[in-house]
Amino acid sequence: MSNISNVGFLKAIYDSRKDKEIDLTVVCRQGELSQEEFESIAVLGRPCVFQVRRDGTSVVSPYELLQRLGDRDVEIRFGNFHKPNEYSTSRQVRRQPLKEYIRSLSGRGAVKDVGYLGNYRLTVDDVLKIGEFIPPFHSLDAFQLPSMWLGKKDCVTPLHVDGIDNFAFHLFGAKRWTLIPVQAYPDLGVSVPFPEKAPNLHTSSLDLTLGKVRADLKRRGIPIIEVTVKAGEVLYLPAGWFHFVETLETSLMINWWIDKDKALPAALTAA
Repeated sequence: MSNISNVGFLKAIYDSRKDKEIDLTVVCRQGELSQEEFESIAVLGRPCVFQVRRDGTSVVSPYELLQRLGDRDVEIRFGNFHKPNEYSTSRQVRRQPLKEYIRSLSGRGAVKDVGYLGNYRLTVDDVLKIGEFIPPFHSLDAFQLPSMWLGKKDCVTPLHVDGIDNFAFHLFGAKRWTLIPVQAYPDLGVSVPFPEKAPNLHTSSLDLTLGKVRADLKRRGIPIIEVTVKAGEVLYLPAGWFHFVETLETSLMINWWIDKDKALPAALTAA
């Protein structure tokens, strides 16, 4: 079992939900959710996918992104991030113009050579250049500045958990999310790979690219949800849900995390 005695905000979420029944249904809606509908989902700590474009088409193309944001330098991640024992030791970054990285996505280079633009912090003006994808249900000042995630097929984000609510807007491409509720926290071998830089990032020791690992979780009765989120859709992920993210095709995602100093996760307000 993991030591959960010193995980701060996350421990509060675990304590608030450890005895609650787990609903493995991801709520999917057509069109926008009303405030009342969202609150009825959030109070149960349930993930939700809803649409921001009814036709399901791509919101912005790589070419359009290049035209709007391509002149800046960005940090591209390199490393084998799905292997937990290599996550903190192999991770490297390389700076290059965004326009060069976008062009590399259309080539034949492998992910290990092209890298992944992960967690690149945007300004609100940047978001308005891409499209007005502002999270609903809270005032804008309740959120941190958004982050951009851009990469080609086979980019992976390892199994980890955040202590804050998350709205992930998928602008083009598709990602498969594997979700595990906070109630399973003690059984996932959690550690903090970057204690100084990211003390709230808690990463599991499990490599979910391995079928035998998934099979073992199911054998032990640990609840797992798999959901594919496509262009024009938003995933609302409540605080405390572990998530493993696989890029299925060249994809752009922008996510907004709640600012924990301004708005508590729904998991706590509902406790």
